[in-house]
Amino acid sequence: MPQDSSVSPERPPLPTAPPPPPNTEHRPPNTAPPPPSAVAALAAAVGLFAQTAQIVMFREMLATCRGTEVFFGVVLAAGLLWTALGSLLAGLFARRASRRRGAAWPQRAWSAAAALFALNGLLLIGQVALARHRTAAGAGGAAELTFLEAVATAALATAPVALACGAQFVLALHAAPPRAFGRLYQADAWGAVAGGLLFTFLLVGLLDPLTLGPVLTAALCLAVHLAGGRRWMATGFVVGLVAAVAAWGYGLDGRLQARRWRALQPGYRLVATRDSRFGHLAVLRHPGERQHTLYHDGGLVETVPPPGAPSADARGLALFALAQHPAPRRVLLVGRAVGRLPRALLEAGAQQLDALELDPALFDLARQCTGAQPHDPRLRRHFADGRYFLKQRRGPDAARYDVILLELPTPLSAFVNRYYTAEFFREARAALGPDGVLVTSVMAAANYPGETVSRLSASIVRTLGTAFAEVLVVPGERHLFVAAARPGVASLDPQRLGERMAARGVWFDDFDPAFRSAAADYYAALFSNLIPTSQVADLRRQLASAPAPLNTDARPITYQCALLVWNQIVSASTQARDPGLRGGTNALFRAALRFRFAHGLVLPAALLLPTLVLVAAGRWRRRPGGPGRAAAGYGILATAFATGLFGMAAEIVLLFAFQSAYGYAYAQVGTIVAAFMVGLAVGARVGARWQRRVGFLAVVVAAMAVYCGGLPLVLRALAGGGGSTALYPVFLSLVLAAGFLDGATFPALVAAMQGLGVERPGAWVYSADLAGASLGALATGALLIPVLGNAAALGLVAAALAAALACLLPAFSRLPVRSA
Repeated sequence: MPQDSSVSPERPPLPTAPPPPPNTEHRPPNTAPPPPSAVAALAAAVGLFAQTAQIVMFREMLATCRGTEVFFGVVLAAGLLWTALGSLLAGLFARRASRRRGAAWPQRAWSAAAALFALNGLLLIGQVALARHRTAAGAGGAAELTFLEAVATAALATAPVALACGAQFVLALHAAPPRAFGRLYQADAWGAVAGGLLFTFLLVGLLDPLTLGPVLTAALCLAVHLAGGRRWMATGFVVGLVAAVAAWGYGLDGRLQARRWRALQPGYRLVATRDSRFGHLAVLRHPGERQHTLYHDGGLVETVPPPGAPSADARGLALFALAQHPAPRRVLLVGRAVGRLPRALLEAGAQQLDALELDPALFDLARQCTGAQPHDPRLRRHFADGRYFLKQRRGPDAARYDVILLELPTPLSAFVNRYYTAEFFREARAALGPDGVLVTSVMAAANYPGETVSRLSASIVRTLGTAFAEVLVVPGERHLFVAAARPGVASLDPQRLGERMAARGVWFDDFDPAFRSAAADYYAALFSNLIPTSQVADLRRQLASAPAPLNTDARPITYQCALLVWNQIVSASTQARDPGLRGGTNALFRAALRFRFAHGLVLPAALLLPTLVLVAAGRWRRRPGGPGRAAAGYGILATAFATGLFGMAAEIVLLFAFQSAYGYAYAQVGTIVAAFMVGLAVGARVGARWQRRVGFLAVVVAAMAVYCGGLPLVLRALAGGGGSTALYPVFLSLVLAAGFLDGATFPALVAAMQGLGVERPGAWVYSADLAGASLGALATGALLIPVLGNAAALGLVAAALAAALACLLPAFSRLPVRSA
């Protein structure tokens, strides 16, 4: 081969320098991005802490603001909205900072996210302290907070951690490669699953909330540090540990609790508090007597007198309830099982008493205050949900009760409202014998007469009438309802009731023995004090003329009516006949009761209108890439909003249905929420593989609409199966499916935004989804389900999804797709 004459064979070639590593020749020192494992660990830690903080704040709001599902919706909606705002602000900040910092930005984003995360424990302490301070500062305590005051407290108290967690997730996105959104979103979802299960099964009751936050922050910082994210994590570990030791050593939780209860009940002394799986418990002692009062989530459960002291209230109720049956032998008591009422029922003639209480911790606290009660073989205590207890004892061979006495709080929540629905009354009727009676009550606000109280009581009377042959009502501070399996058994005639008690030979030790020979008249006089017979007929006429919506599991309207009565009492002016009814927040409650399906169609129309305007503007101006691109971008974000709305609405509908079937088993409800998050994570993983398939996004959104149409039918079929444990996997499957559909849209929406040229679009999609979820959480539980029912509520969600599909049409031609 001829040699090239331009190269001398005697001269070796000059040595050349090795090529520089790719993408590092211009990188400043100490700006290397964090390892992907560390970013994923931080995203999971953010999800875990955010979920735990959400549960903690929900429990705090239950205890401080008489929380119900409305406040659950407020806390959830506020948290999601603050998270959306935090992610949006972080996205705007990152957009500017990334341009200034260039190659150094991923490390700076990591430092900012890690530094914020290190403060989470302190922020949670601040949130809890704010919620308790607001209650202590309110005149008259939590019971006097109006609806708007409670909403403002919930909204403010959820802000710090939610804002921070939203910003942390978006900054973590900027610390990772541009296409890492799907992986980080899945990590966040799995972290939320771990947070819900960890709190439900391990942390609740183990640590007080003011110590829990810093401990959890320290543990998570250590985990992220071990995953490779060393910057700021050691600092976070030290800050969390020091804050936890300080909060525990100073007794911060106990001090704040004592301050709160001093403001609520001046003169009373806080004896003990406890966080159980079912809520927050507190025991207060009377300043002058050995009388203890038990509270559950801020609401009065029972006043326990000293041992040996008579209890006129418990005795009067026991005599009235047992006198309604000709010969009561077996009695079921749901509620107030820790006080004197069970003993009074036994003394009044019950031969076998099943007393139900949900939380065994109540008995532990009562025993600490009053000592152990003497054993009575006639009394059997059960720690169970009342509805589930009756479901499990159905069948032709099951023993029937003569009297069922429900001593429950007013149905200010869907959970308590389950004991006032047509479905439960039918279950109770099936558990009663041929002459069985059911006795229950509801707040009546006797000093504030008017249509609100009448609507509430009339709804209960009408609903009782669907299952019982005769319903009687006793006026008072609480209207007392007696429902009989056949006419003529129950009575409000004091003389007839007195004769029944005298015929049984029941006589209490502290009754005057001189009257025993005239026991019938003695008892008749006692019942005359309990039953204002002159007002019975007027109340019956008033209830007959009042609007009476039927209360069902699928449409729990009575708890909306009860909320109106409660809000009217705490915000009323006593100068009016129906105080405050048409003013302030009472006007909002009244408007909510008039809400109709057609009103809800405003939301789909509002979603669709901007698309119509943008498309029309594009055709008029004929600017390719201008309004058309804007319409496509809006359609993608509107779809993210609608899918977030769907996910939260479906979850709340399923929670309500599960609660009706199985009761308030906190661990099981935690499992339901965790199942949704598992579906979310799995859906995001599958969606990442199929995101660029032709029509994938449209198919998933359409499947959501089909799900909304079919879910009420499935729930109706499940209701026929009662509380069978065999149906438990079916509920889990439904929840998983809803989460799967919601999660599957995320990668496709992000890819669609990338196809429009948007840099790091995950933050925008994430914010839009959270905003939709916020609206779904608030509207579904507080308005749509109680007023319209779950079928109509999901119908409106399906309409919003259809509008989102229409908004998505301008984006189809711009989506980066590949054939199947």
